[in-house]
Amino acid sequence: MRPHWARMGITRVANVTGLDRIGIPVVMVCRPNARSLAVSQGKGIDLEAATASGLMEAAELYHAEHIERPLKLGSMAELSRSHRFAEVGRLPRISGRAFTKDIVTLWIEGREMISGVTRWLPYESVRANFTVPPPPGSGFFDCSSNGLASGNTADEAVHHGICE
Repeated sequence: MRPHWARMGITRVANVTGLDRIGIPVVMVCRPNARSLAVSQGKGIDLEAATASGLMEAAELYHAEHIERPLKLGSMAELSRSHRFAEVGRLPRISGRAFTKDIVTLWIEGREMISGVTRWLPYESVRANFTVPPPPGSGFFDCSSNGLASGNTADEAVHHGICE
């Protein structure tokens, strides 16, 4: 992964295991110019596993900050004529905010893991670039890195994301 550090903005990887009393191997990975979290923490059974964990967490965040998928601005009501949507009612929501099909917001193309069918979901539910204002119609869906995952294979990444 070292050849990709510069592109992802990784400037430092440090062993910080001795900073607690537990002794679990912990590594911090610094990305000072990140668009979300500038430090990722990797934990593992040994220093090698902690390093891999920290680097992969940093990579996950980098990719969520630099999304290169099709985006569309519109309401579910108008876009549903030509687009299929994820079940937005099942996505984590901001309490006290009622999302309706008439709200204009930014949508991102995704796909169902099992069927491969393209589905559109609210961009705010997957974005991690906090250096720009939220897109129009935001504030209805939870925006966090929970479920953001990587792996050696697509199946590993899905498993990791579900477990998170």
